Amino acid sequence: MIKAPIFPFKVNDTKGIENFASNKEAIRFHIKNLFLTNPGEKISDMTYGVGIRAYLFENITQGLLNNLQDVISDQIGTFMPYISVEEIAVNDFPEENKISVSLRYVILDTAERDVLTFEVAALDQTQANY
Repeated sequence: MIKAPIFPFKVNDTKGIENFASNKEAIRFHIKNLFLTNPGEKISDMTYGVGIRAYLFENITQGLLNNLQDVISDQIGTFMPYISVEEIAVNDFPEENKISVSLRYVILDTAERDVLTFEVAALDQTQANY
């Protein structure tokens, strides 16, 4: 099982800091973190991160969306070898200045399939729909 503390931290009297209860929950957290971290922001690894928010302020073209798909695929392949991506769908909503990413993947240890839909908007808070 992947160990990762729940954020914000929760303290348990017997275990100390609480971890996610399942691999699925921890992996969802790590994907969200990977999407939101800008390249160069993680001090211990300057290549970590998709930096999805920066795409909101670009001229959205199909080429840019394809580039975002490639970046997501490369980042997951590099930093999350415990999942296998089945499909990445990237859509833009220019009238809302929003990008939506749907990631379908398999957790390799358990063969469990999951889909994470992630939206980021310029004027709204980032949301991950589970």
